[in-house]
Amino acid sequence: MSTPNPASFPAGPSRILPTIASPSVASPIPALAVSEASRTSARPSARPAPYRPGTFRSLAPVVDEILEDVRAIAEGRLEGVDGVVDKAKEVLAALKEMRATALALPGGDMSTDELEAVERELARRADERRETLRRFAAAATPTIDAVPPAADATVSA
Repeated sequence: MSTPNPASFPAGPSRILPTIASPSVASPIPALAVSEASRTSARPSARPAPYRPGTFRSLAPVVDEILEDVRAIAEGRLEGVDGVVDKAKEVLAALKEMRATALALPGGDMSTDELEAVERELARRADERRETLRRFAAAATPTIDAVPPAADATVSA
């Protein structure tokens, strides 16, 4: 198998995914580069959750209410736009919070092209590991009983 050309991957700041790469393996993708310090200090169980439950929620009900209010205003059934403005501000605040949280997630700052490059690299590595395991399974590995005894090893009774 050929090694991917690092120049073909998108440039960007180094990223760390502590459980993916070994420190002895250089990766053409910055997201897969791991330092020994980051491997030992980043324990998944020790990290707090990067987001609160309920951070990512559907905004469809609020948008639906805004559209109903706009229609009611257009039809003359509702006076004033303060309710619409407040709901629009609520949607904007929720979107800002969701965006900030998504960017804080591991890999959240990566573009889809970068994520696809990481996915391809991980698939390539998995294929290499499968091939190594296949070759190992196919190799003749005699057991200790199948190995002939050494000529000088005599058993005396």
